[in-house]
Amino acid sequence: MKFTCLQQDLISSIQTVQKAATSKGTSPIYQYIYVETLNDSIRLVATNQTQTIANTIPAQIDEPGKILLPTSLFRDIISKMPSVMIEMRSNDRNLMTVSYVNMKYAIQGMPVGEFTFMDDIAYDVQFDVKAEELKKYVDRTFFTASTEETKPTLNGILLKCQSGKLDAVTSDSFRLSLARGDIGCDVSFEIIVPARILHEILMNANDDDENINVSFNSKYIKIVIGSTTLVTGLISGKFINYEAIIPKEYKTRMTCSRQLLLSILERAVILSDRNTLYPVRFEIGFNKLLVSSNSEAGEAFEEINVSTDGDNLTIGFNSKQFIELLRNAEHENLVFEFISPTRTCVIRPVEDENMTYLITPLRL
Repeated sequence: MKFTCLQQDLISSIQTVQKAATSKGTSPIYQYIYVETLNDSIRLVATNQTQTIANTIPAQIDEPGKILLPTSLFRDIISKMPSVMIEMRSNDRNLMTVSYVNMKYAIQGMPVGEFTFMDDIAYDVQFDVKAEELKKYVDRTFFTASTEETKPTLNGILLKCQSGKLDAVTSDSFRLSLARGDIGCDVSFEIIVPARILHEILMNANDDDENINVSFNSKYIKIVIGSTTLVTGLISGKFINYEAIIPKEYKTRMTCSRQLLLSILERAVILSDRNTLYPVRFEIGFNKLLVSSNSEAGEAFEEINVSTDGDNLTIGFNSKQFIELLRNAEHENLVFEFISPTRTCVIRPVEDENMTYLITPLRL
């Protein structure tokens, strides 16, 4: 095979598909990227046998062909090439030469052989959605998906659509994020999609007006964004009953600036106890919030003015978890609702009733 393409297009494509390549497994071929020529483009594919990412870029094709190239080596060499048109040519020994003017590098590839990448799956449901809409819901929720393998359903993001209204939900058992809104889809469904890979692939949707094509069946989902395609297995099982665990009442209500509280917690965490989940104490009084932390290294106290309603309350939280939540909440003014020192705290933006966060307190 022989083709010419832009270095910046090629490295971008490699970086996109490599997210699905495996670094371990029974077959070494899945540590490689599949490269094939099309009419006026090349397609790169990586897979770990449960997830596949494919991407196409423009290219001048002189000799058609296909080859497997080692992911890390391929990426590292192309990333160091200048941003110019580069030529790639393979011989009958699967040696791929990358060249430009007086530069020449050779990568030992492999024949395609038994490499398969989930491209023959039939889907039952298909619809289009605006990239801006789906990205918004995933961006607002993915960070509270669990990374632990003990509860597989919590590694995913629940996408539940009824009458055009979407609920996107994630939880790591300690926190929960719920984004709700209208995506203009007339299909009803309830699926759990691996959160990390969905978030990463949606980062390829740079045009807010771009449409994303979504197809799925009972086991797999395919997402097409421009020249990039993701196929991944859905997560089986029943997601938590998130509606039932969101408190409908409160005894203490506090409104304050997200950025102000975030700054305080980022200081308080420095002196929190790393051995006991980085605890921080909130003491809520009449229009006042005192935030404190302590450890063998020292102690911190900081008081700010807030707006309150209801009872005074003292409650503790894992400051690391709270900081991550505040960093990902987009809105400036937040409402915090509490029932007791042992009950879940509900956090909502003042400006957006369709966004809800939950965080579980720590016992002090």
